[in-house]
Amino acid sequence: MSLRLTEFLVALTAAAWLVPNHYLPWPAAWGDALAIIGLLLTLLVVRPAVGSVAGSRMSWQLSGVAVVCGMVIFVQFMTGKLLFAGDAVMAVLYVWLWVAAVLAGGAMVASSNRSDGLITLTGAWLFAALLSVGIALVQWTGALNLGIYAVDLPPGGRPFANVAQPNLFCTVCFLGLCGLLWLHQRQKVHDAGFWPSAVFLLLGMVMSQSRTGWLQIGLLVIWGLVLRERAGLRATRAQLLALGALFVAGALLWPKVCDALLLPAGRALNDQMRTGQRLPYWHAMLDAIGREPLWGYGWQQVGAAQQRVAQDHPIIGEYFEHSHNLILDLLLWNGVPFGGLIIGVLVWWFATRIRACQDARAAWLLAAAGGVITHGMLEYPLDYASFLIPVGLAMGAVDGLSPSKGASLWIPLRAKLLFTLMVSAVFVAVSVDYLKAEGNYRILRLESARIGTDRIVTPAVQLPVLTQLGAFLKFARTEATPGMQADQLERMRKVAERFGYPPVLFRYALALALNGQPVEAAHQIQILRHIWGDEMYVQLKEQVAGLAATKYPELKRLSLP
Repeated sequence: MSLRLTEFLVALTAAAWLVPNHYLPWPAAWGDALAIIGLLLTLLVVRPAVGSVAGSRMSWQLSGVAVVCGMVIFVQFMTGKLLFAGDAVMAVLYVWLWVAAVLAGGAMVASSNRSDGLITLTGAWLFAALLSVGIALVQWTGALNLGIYAVDLPPGGRPFANVAQPNLFCTVCFLGLCGLLWLHQRQKVHDAGFWPSAVFLLLGMVMSQSRTGWLQIGLLVIWGLVLRERAGLRATRAQLLALGALFVAGALLWPKVCDALLLPAGRALNDQMRTGQRLPYWHAMLDAIGREPLWGYGWQQVGAAQQRVAQDHPIIGEYFEHSHNLILDLLLWNGVPFGGLIIGVLVWWFATRIRACQDARAAWLLAAAGGVITHGMLEYPLDYASFLIPVGLAMGAVDGLSPSKGASLWIPLRAKLLFTLMVSAVFVAVSVDYLKAEGNYRILRLESARIGTDRIVTPAVQLPVLTQLGAFLKFARTEATPGMQADQLERMRKVAERFGYPPVLFRYALALALNGQPVEAAHQIQILRHIWGDEMYVQLKEQVAGLAATKYPELKRLSLP
């Protein structure tokens, strides 16, 4: 394969940040798909260096993490901990994608064009981040209409470029800054281009008004100062401190600039310093971990954990499918023994690579991975393939540039190709199902809004792979009525436990009340109340009273305080 093709495929993993298509039920699906395609094709075409043995190495820590994750997911599926096979498929796919990214990152370092691969990767980060800042400026000022090429910004919203979320946009800018520092280190970007690019990227981080940005810049400056002499960083102490000072000054001045230009500031600086609902929610999740310490709740089942403890904690007012903390997520998904093992091994990997780091290229790649993981301690960027893959690429490259002593897993070329084809097959199967689900979901929304019809007439699509989405689409077309069968109620229970949105929980509660289970129905509504708040609860009580008076007298037995 030509070098140009390899560079193009590597660049696709960052081009995913520029995709403006965000549609329910999975808004990030199209961008993630582009990153996945770029990764899998890169893994197929990257060539080993002349004279080297064909194959790849993966450190025992990272390969061990992948094995433990796969084992836990398999056991959870076989024992029914995972309610839907589709959740197991998606969990395994994303673990495999991370492994594929680690292998691809290592292969780029060991390839015949080792410098070109990493130059392309970091250059793609930089270019995509600079374009993202430009899009965000257009969103903020409203000066241009980019049409279908940019996501529309809600009135008064914080700019978010085409990743459609301000905190993710901040991390895009941070990765671009790490890419800039890497290229500056390799003298591909000189001072004349470094500072305008750095200031532009810092402007993007300031515009996002993300709390994560403060942590990322702080850690980047400290990291650079600590590693400057040991790793031979080209960035001077003054340059690193200037980056931090520019960010702080920008964040402090941003509200005043917005006021002077009569443009929305998004949120005040003191709002950025508040923790919001995270601390009470994390406290609730710690309680949930204590109630299922051995096996956890299953991968992607954090919503079930929230429902489990909702009535024993203050009202949050929001439903979470993630704990907004990577450590808590791993413990909730895997349980304390295996989750703790995964966390411990990953910490060990980072600690050994930091100790072994004497290469400036590895230093900035470690900074990039660390910045995304820092974001993962407050949200869930690693749930998106477009951020999970860059982290995996960086980790794989670090393993090649700055290996530590210890055993590693040798993967022959044929095994790597077989693995790539297997991941590709699963990805294609998921994509086929998802395209059906997205189209069916779009029709459901139109019919629910009574656009072009007076009722929902289109049946739910059959999804053999993404069974969780298939069950949700079928649930959305199922009315709660008297005389429902036990298996119907059980299917509704699984969907309600997996997707704790108000319409889902309320419809399941109605089905229980109409079929002789008023106590359990009241329990479900109280769970809804403690997740979504009293205002939602009052509205639902009024709906129950209206239905009891006009259509279903059975609901009068439903006791709601």
